[in-house]
Amino acid sequence: MARRATTGPRPYKYDKFVDRYFRRAGGLYADAQRRFSQGRYPETVSAVQEALELIVKGMFRAAGLDPPARHQIDDRKFAEELRRVREAVRTWYPRDDEWEDQRMGRIFFLASFWAQAYIAAKYGSDVLDVGPSELFGRREAALAVNHLGEVVMMFIRPIAKSKGAQEPQLPEVQ
Repeated sequence: MARRATTGPRPYKYDKFVDRYFRRAGGLYADAQRRFSQGRYPETVSAVQEALELIVKGMFRAAGLDPPARHQIDDRKFAEELRRVREAVRTWYPRDDEWEDQRMGRIFFLASFWAQAYIAAKYGSDVLDVGPSELFGRREAALAVNHLGEVVMMFIRPIAKSKGAQEPQLPEVQ
C-alpha cells in the first residue's frame, strides 16, 4: 500500500486510524496474556512488541504525523516529533509537562527496548545457533507483558475512559 504524500502535519485528532491502532494493540495485549498462560513465551514477546509499536504509531497518527513504516521507530524521529505528539496527547490528559515527558519517554523506551527483541523472538539467532524458545522464557515473557500492561494502564486506559469505552484490565502475570 502506497503511503500518501503530505505537505505537513495534519490537525490533531483521534480518528478511525488511531482508534484502529489502539484497538489492535488492545487485542494484542489479550493475545500476549493468552500466549503467556499457554507457555508460548517467544510468541508472547512478539505480541507485546507489535502492540507497543502500534501504540507509538497511534500516537504519531493522533499528532497528525505519518507513523513510521518500520518496526523500530528511530529515536531521532521520535525526539523531533515529541513536541507535536505531546500536544496531541494533551487533548486527552491533564496538562502536566513533567509527567507527560516522563510518560512519553517511558512509552518510547519500552517500544524501542522490545523492538530490539523482534527478530530474535520470531526466528532466534543464527549466529548463536539458538531458537526463540532458548532466548525467551517465562521471565522474559512476564517482563514483556508487564511492560505492555504498564503502557496500557498509563496511556490506553485513560484514552478509552475519556472516549467512554470499556477499560482494559491489567493482567496478573508473575
